[in-house]
Amino acid sequence: MQKEKEVKIDLPVDAYIPAQYVSDEGERISFYKRMNLVRSSEEMSDIKAEMDDRFGKIPKQALDLFELINIRIRASESGVRSIIAKKGFLVIDRGDSKDSYNISSISGEDLFLTIGKRLDDLLCV
Repeated sequence: MQKEKEVKIDLPVDAYIPAQYVSDEGERISFYKRMNLVRSSEEMSDIKAEMDDRFGKIPKQALDLFELINIRIRASESGVRSIIAKKGFLVIDRGDSKDSYNISSISGEDLFLTIGKRLDDLLCV
């Protein structure tokens, strides 16, 4: 069985589980560990549903964390090694090539949408 390579993601977003949302540090750490092991959208949805069921409406920072996990899953499926935002550009590295996109005027949800579109394009190639 071939070990799946980790995708490096470095984006300018605040993605975390706020202590005000999950107050018990042990529970937050447990969620982070489980989220780190997620390899499919179904697994991610299960954790998200559990979090919503146990703690109520999921705050933006945690939703952004779920978006990053989704990006990691899709990037891995596309053969992407890294997705890095730096100095106004988004660089998607596939090992054999790097694609660069100007994102200087993009932030937040638009950044996630842009990355999703680029990953869709890579899956169609």
